Amino acid sequence: MKKFCAYALLLIALPALVFSAAPQKAFSTQATFFANDSAPVLSQIKIVQDYPTESQENGKYFARLKAGGKTLFEARLFLDFFATEVGETPEQGADLVLPYDEQADAIELWKEDRLLLRKEIPKQCNENGKCDAGETYYSCPNECSSGAADGICNKAKDGECDPDCAKGADKDCSSATPAATSQTTPAPTATPSPAQAQADNMKILLGAGAILFLALLFFMYSPVKKE
Repeated sequence: MKKFCAYALLLIALPALVFSAAPQKAFSTQATFFANDSAPVLSQIKIVQDYPTESQENGKYFARLKAGGKTLFEARLFLDFFATEVGETPEQGADLVLPYDEQADAIELWKEDRLLLRKEIPKQCNENGKCDAGETYYSCPNECSSGAADGICNKAKDGECDPDCAKGADKDCSSATPAATSQTTPAPTATPSPAQAQADNMKILLGAGAILFLALLFFMYSPVKKE
């Protein structure tokens, strides 16, 4: 019975660990909040592959993905405001990654029960056959190739070298040339994403899962001493 329970636990735990370590299609944007609770500033909303923003304890601010009046996803934010210069209103930035949902129509920023900002999610593709500024492979796969200069590093092994990736990040760059793209603006300098920031944590999580797996195997198959 003990062996059965241990095996069942293994089957439940490992898929959960692997799933939690995988990035997913999501809306990505950057928010700037102000200490005087004036309207926050929200950058362009893009579709990427990344890890959703995790809720933070004791946070008074919220980022909510909406579809009509329904909240599809909510992340609690703890903000520590600071002023860059004397006399300026203290502010705090936050990277927001909200799980993609085709029904979503807006992102709302709240402080407790007060709505600070609501921004409609714009149409992601203009369907003109070109990979224009603001369009990405994840939002417009019919217009942007996986190696397009769209501001997002796509490390998939697909034979296309993505110019947005840091050196060594895209293995295709050692054997392929950057894909041709009609992007009308220069490719922005690649910056670390929340996915990259959480990569080490995901490795630790998977390592813990492997240790759990080995420990359970040892428990299940080790001989029991009889007294």
